[in-house]
Amino acid sequence: MKIKCRMFETKVVQHQNLTERLLLDICAIKSISWPHSLESQKRWISKNLFTTDYHLLVYNNGSLAAYMNLVKIKFFINGERVSGLGVGNVCSAQKGIGLGGVVMLAANQFIKAQNVSGLLFCKEELQSFYQKYDWNTIPDQSIAFSGFINYSFKTMILGVGAYIETLEYADRLF
Repeated sequence: MKIKCRMFETKVVQHQNLTERLLLDICAIKSISWPHSLESQKRWISKNLFTTDYHLLVYNNGSLAAYMNLVKIKFFINGERVSGLGVGNVCSAQKGIGLGGVVMLAANQFIKAQNVSGLLFCKEELQSFYQKYDWNTIPDQSIAFSGFINYSFKTMILGVGAYIETLEYADRLF
């Protein structure tokens, strides 16, 4: 799926359709934000992404410039089961030129087109960035995590119009 966003070309590729070349390009972009070896990056992707998950890719002049993964998840809001896409590994080759915004606008468009909610976990200092793109912070006291010990991240959501009294999450990290 192609998504139009300013002068950048944006694509969404399902994990099962990922080529080895594209995997290497993704690992190179991820290594800028998370300095791990190529093999470590490949292992993480192989272990944590399922065939039906997605890679959102932003190209600038034909070169991969920004990336995120979108994973299929389930969680509960106010006791109701919700299907969603978890946003992870938001990164870009170059900081300060708007690529993060391009990736988030494309992600929002894709999440809404899938008719699901978006969920992301981030450091506290990144909340204001995501809020610029219509993501809302869930108060810590409203969240119940199963299987997570000593988490220190903030939880943000997109596409839920109702008041969130409780959010229960027991699916995988992304």
